[in-house]
Amino acid sequence: MKRLISIFVILLHACFGSFAQNRDSVLMKIDLQAVRMNNFQCRFIQKKSVSILDGESVSTGSLYFSKPDKMCCEYENPYFYRFVINGERAMFKNDKSVKVIDAGSNNKFSLIYRMFLGESGSGIIDEKWFDRFYTISEQDIVVTLIPKAKDFKRMFSKTVIRYDKTDYSVNEIIIFDLSGDRTDIILKEKVFDTVIDESVFKIE
Repeated sequence: MKRLISIFVILLHACFGSFAQNRDSVLMKIDLQAVRMNNFQCRFIQKKSVSILDGESVSTGSLYFSKPDKMCCEYENPYFYRFVINGERAMFKNDKSVKVIDAGSNNKFSLIYRMFLGESGSGIIDEKWFDRFYTISEQDIVVTLIPKAKDFKRMFSKTVIRYDKTDYSVNEIIIFDLSGDRTDIILKEKVFDTVIDESVFKIE
């Protein structure tokens, strides 16, 4: 569960996070896009590759973000699973059960929650949490994050975020596990600053 939360938090801060301590013009443009954007929704394709197995598992669904502290990720295929953050509460829901977590009562989640909200506007991409490197290709801007925080270092070795060079929004996020497994999340049909029904973020 902690790893699942971490994936969604990285998704959120890839879209809304800040590179405030790095004044490079490219990262500043990504930061400006995040600052301007109040909410965001898209479709996603998630591909999971396991190092000891051939092939990959593929899931699809929808993502919703709304500043300052709301997020919903809903898996639709091949199974239903819903994860919601609304303020200091998080909900995990599938066909059989619903679980709600209070951020203040769970030390692991509390750490992730603080990074979800960001500290002093810096967010998870701050140098406090990750070493950051980037390259620019003809198609996109590639930012690589190497975790510094102990809890994240136990979950994955690095994260690669691909930003669109046209509008500086996220196209793809790749998370590499310590085991050699890989999770690839591709964002499609992105819509910015649209009206999102509050029921999407409801904690049951």
